[in-house]
Amino acid sequence: MKILKLSVAFLSLLFLPSGQLYAQADNYEKHKNDDVSQISNREMTFYLVFKSHFDIGYSALARDVVHEYRTSMIDKAMDVMDKNADKMKDMQFAWTVPGWPLEQMFWDRQTPERRLRIERALKNGNLVTHALPYTTHTGTLELEDLVRGLGYSSSLARTYGLPLPTDGKMTDVPGHTWVLPTILHHAGIKFFHFGSNPTNRVVKVPTLFWWEGPDGSRVLTMFSEGYGGGMFPPEGWKLKSWLTFVHAGDNAGPPTAEEVEKVITHIKEKYPNAKIRIGKMSDFAEAVFAENPELPVVRGDMSDSWVHGVMSNPQATRTARRVRPLMPLLETLHTQEKEWGIMPYEIDEDLAYIYDKSLMYGEHTWGLANQHFVPGLTGKDWYKMYVTGLDPAYARMKESWKEHIGYIEDAEQALRPELENELATLAENVAQEGFRFVVYNPLPWERGGMVNFVLPSQGSIKEAYVKEVGTGRIYDLKVYGADSKRLGTFFAEGIPANGYKTYILTDESPAQVENSLKGEEQANYIENKWYKVSFDKKKGCIRSIWDKTNKRELVDDRSENGFGSYVYERYDKEQSYRYLKEYIYDKYKNSHYQITGKSTYLDERTKGIHESPRNMEFHVENHKSSIRGVLTPSAFVGEEKHTAGLTVTLYENMPCIDVKLSVINKPATEEPEAGWIALPFKTKSPEYRVGRIGSVVDPAKDLIEGSQFNYIWSNSGIMIKDEEYSVGVCPIDAPAFVLGDLDFMHYADTYENPRSHVYFNLFNNRWNTNFASFWNGNLTSEVRLWVNPKNADDESGLITPAWETRLPLQVGIATCPAGKLPVMNEGVKISRKGVLLTAYGNNPDGGGKLLRVWEQSGESGLCEISLPVKRDGVAQPVNLRGVPNGNPVKIQNGVFKIELGKFEPASYLIY
Repeated sequence: MKILKLSVAFLSLLFLPSGQLYAQADNYEKHKNDDVSQISNREMTFYLVFKSHFDIGYSALARDVVHEYRTSMIDKAMDVMDKNADKMKDMQFAWTVPGWPLEQMFWDRQTPERRLRIERALKNGNLVTHALPYTTHTGTLELEDLVRGLGYSSSLARTYGLPLPTDGKMTDVPGHTWVLPTILHHAGIKFFHFGSNPTNRVVKVPTLFWWEGPDGSRVLTMFSEGYGGGMFPPEGWKLKSWLTFVHAGDNAGPPTAEEVEKVITHIKEKYPNAKIRIGKMSDFAEAVFAENPELPVVRGDMSDSWVHGVMSNPQATRTARRVRPLMPLLETLHTQEKEWGIMPYEIDEDLAYIYDKSLMYGEHTWGLANQHFVPGLTGKDWYKMYVTGLDPAYARMKESWKEHIGYIEDAEQALRPELENELATLAENVAQEGFRFVVYNPLPWERGGMVNFVLPSQGSIKEAYVKEVGTGRIYDLKVYGADSKRLGTFFAEGIPANGYKTYILTDESPAQVENSLKGEEQANYIENKWYKVSFDKKKGCIRSIWDKTNKRELVDDRSENGFGSYVYERYDKEQSYRYLKEYIYDKYKNSHYQITGKSTYLDERTKGIHESPRNMEFHVENHKSSIRGVLTPSAFVGEEKHTAGLTVTLYENMPCIDVKLSVINKPATEEPEAGWIALPFKTKSPEYRVGRIGSVVDPAKDLIEGSQFNYIWSNSGIMIKDEEYSVGVCPIDAPAFVLGDLDFMHYADTYENPRSHVYFNLFNNRWNTNFASFWNGNLTSEVRLWVNPKNADDESGLITPAWETRLPLQVGIATCPAGKLPVMNEGVKISRKGVLLTAYGNNPDGGGKLLRVWEQSGESGLCEISLPVKRDGVAQPVNLRGVPNGNPVKIQNGVFKIELGKFEPASYLIY
């Protein structure tokens, strides 16, 4: 993390102080600068912004909270507006609401009378929206989730003829990934207020600064150790303007008219020469820009110290990890099928619904405030309550967690049938008679990979091979099933960018090529041309991974935890207290040791647990194009025992290793627990590259002090570099990890130079509030590993193989007569790997066709984009909210070129 100095010029941020004449939030102390002892004769301007913290849940079920937003809460705000409507414009009450809650107030069942009042307040500037939808666990989302989230407020602004908001705020969550300033800047948003929860350790940043994203773009940012920031400027404040953020607590709603007057009176008493303006955050920001002070520049990422809570719903988070990459895929495939003349309908409303639900799963409220509903039970008390049916309080808590899980389940249920329909439509329109597979590549560069399929109708496959139509290449086919062989897998190669190839079934044998896949159950190993993997049945893990190419051992056999093993931990009272002492400020220990942690109800006699399955059985499975080594618990452990099985897959045509851990029969408990997959790599001098959303970071250099260094959320994965050698890891389902020694109950606010032992978190219930406090059942989690060539960079060593893992090849199947499309076709192609196509479809911000690319690996340079339809046209640059931004670019025969900066988005309307 770097802090520089820069004069204010083109960008913007807002500092939000919080007036404490009414509660900022339950149990939170006033800001130090909520009052001053002496009267100041200084002439300055106070910009008053009134806002409540919007938890989409927590104080009640989410549906009840939203109902309150739509009815009584907005009524109270408008009543205050009416009471001081006769004041001068700058002194009229204005209430700030994020984009998503404000959109809910305009729901289609709103009463006509209330709708008219809301519309009038919005048009008059008394009801204000900022650019962001609500507070998110930003790093857990995908890029297009965050961009589409800007659409709630911009849509309202366009509907009512208002300027797009140029300010944004997030509250409570103590860290946001640095793709946020990149997104805000490229959306024309100038100011960001970041109010952290005041009870726990926070990132070390100035009050007002330029926050620089990974692409170099900057946004004016104001940080507060609390929801708002204080009634008065802190000691040493030199600017002539101050933002008084009168910030209510969780879903507390607006102040009364009398409270508004008290705030104004209090400021006038202490600063009699000051001007007071009620309005929005951007008013303050514009005043800062006009002053043009020299402010620090902070270039760095933040690791959210609450993000562990996302893994309290492990099955739902697994769903999110697998569904979200498919959303741009669906949009792009649909758009290309329209261009190819085979798709007659639109899916704009479906996509908007899917993105809305996906984004909601990233909203920071995951359930009710546990501490107010459930006592926290352990031992016999917990067992009795659980096995006899949850009592009403626990049942209500579980219902709130189910609400949040439902968001991503709704997204999946809307997406998968439509995606399958689009793939089937593509297959039906290819010019090949009879049964055929049409393999689709959802990435903008050519690639190969395994194809997994399920027949959509009755039938059974008897053939042993597939043939590529056009070239005649033949590939092994492995089918599964009992009497009916309807599932299968085969390898496909050279699939065009965002395009497809066609395959048919055949009994023709391929030319004899020696197969490198081998395995022996007695010798406990499997191997291919790249790796030999040996297993330890007694320890239930991988004993060795021998890299044949570099003649290196990948596994650190000195590790306490075996490679690939399932590590289950429960934490005792002492371990829990240690974490709380490191993380929670002492002044909040009486309240938040119980709210944040589980230590207050743990039995002193309960001991911590650290264990892994042992004494396994080993099996080898040959799947033609792949071979699997499988460790299973011995039969004598019993069907109901909490344990795990391990499957390792090697491929004939792919230089990667797939590791799948299947946890079964995990019981529910309120005691703090966590599960892990252990990957202790053997290195000498490791360095780490972490693929975050929209960037790649070195945690030793790029994370801001005060972040959680001991638990980091990855997006694409991790690359571990050791001299000229490196290994890549893509966690498909569970992306949060601990580096070094496994010490979950430790808060590290600085880099601790960990050894190359990686532990991906499968689940945890560390907190006693907001997040799910227990779960039970089965869980499967997969990780892909690969060894890189010497001197591999972030693109070739991490980003490209990781995204080929996260976005596998898709397949459509048809049996109908031939269509008219060619048997092979190319879609949108980008000349550089490491650049994602995140949007290609109808412009959600207006008319036209939107194309958006986003550089992922930190390389700047020329980028050529080839479109599916080869004709001339223009590409009009727009920002992330669809506003024209630059001169049109010529499209010649479906191709145009752009200069694309590192980690930078580029959006175009295609005409």
